[in-house]
Amino acid sequence: MKSMPDFFFMAAKNVGRGRWRSGLTIVAIVIGLTAVLLLTTIGESGKNLIHKELTGIGIDGIMIFSDDHSGLGLRDGERIVDRIDSVTSVMPFETAIGYYRVRSAAAETAVAIGVDPLAVDYMSLEVLHGRMFSESECKNTRPVCVVGTDFALETFKRENVVGREVELTLNGHTAVYTIIGVANSALNELSSLIGVRLPPFLYLPYSIVGDAENLSQIAVQVSVDANAAETADQIRTLLRKTNTNGPHFLVENMSGYVTEFAAVVDVVTIVLAATAAISLIVAGIGIMNSMLATVSDRKSEIGVMKAIGASATQIAVIFLSEALILTLIGCIAGLVLAAILLIVANAQFASVLHPTANSILFPLAITLAVGLLSGLLPAISAARLQPIEAIRCDG
Repeated sequence: MKSMPDFFFMAAKNVGRGRWRSGLTIVAIVIGLTAVLLLTTIGESGKNLIHKELTGIGIDGIMIFSDDHSGLGLRDGERIVDRIDSVTSVMPFETAIGYYRVRSAAAETAVAIGVDPLAVDYMSLEVLHGRMFSESECKNTRPVCVVGTDFALETFKRENVVGREVELTLNGHTAVYTIIGVANSALNELSSLIGVRLPPFLYLPYSIVGDAENLSQIAVQVSVDANAAETADQIRTLLRKTNTNGPHFLVENMSGYVTEFAAVVDVVTIVLAATAAISLIVAGIGIMNSMLATVSDRKSEIGVMKAIGASATQIAVIFLSEALILTLIGCIAGLVLAAILLIVANAQFASVLHPTANSILFPLAITLAVGLLSGLLPAISAARLQPIEAIRCDG
């Protein structure tokens, strides 16, 4: 009879004949696909963004805690680097709540973070103006600090505030600190992400915030191919042997928590996407009902086609092509709508939603599968019609 392109053209023409029925079916597909695509994109983007922020503030790798600030010193960190091959570096990490004052303004709360120059890598500190303090300034307890761009803009109404001074009260001691750098840190981005105004973060030499021989925390970075859990066990064993307070130190594999968090987000994303996929199933039922109604309306036409030589397979191909055309139109329109919504959302939320290949291909594959499966029963029903009975039904 006719070639496959002819059948596809005939199917497209048939879709156009039932505009309202086809339109409603396509709308259902668009809504279902858009919902699944947006939810998977939000889940993937949220997981990646939060992982980036947590990693940026040092919640990655291994952390050693000393609750009573006793016995954990720089020498312990040096031994860990020297004796455990999988450890690439360590960094003192001290935190304290303090109060800052600029000129004659009222004192406000600030979070002081005591680190060394490695904070640039550990905490994703991007120094935009000035510089990071040096190891020498850390050892000599120089009154210098690095501030975030949000602090600079809010306090001084400008971003480059290198050379300005800020009065800071920590642990009951008040001193004037010179700002030597302005950084755009992950901590500032985390504050924006969670939508809560956090106190400003001020980065100071660790020797100012804590005692070099009685640290509260040490951050440990391990090599990329190392097993963080095994490295944490090695650190525990070493501290027990070399430090009298070793049994009381808490060694945590923070990267394990980040991995577990990512797994939880994945499960939530799957549940939300599965919930949204119900609308795709509804759209599939709509396609099936529409196609079955079409078969009923076109029995005479099917009978004539069979009478002039069309095979059951060719009839089935025409109806499957109609289902495929409806699904493809719905997919294209759904992708366009999802893209528009993502553009609008990114304009409002600083470009945080970025669809991945999986978040696009997975919903598309499900939609196409649902569309074709929904057209299968009507196609079989049309193919099984007998020519004489089909022509009589119309009469």
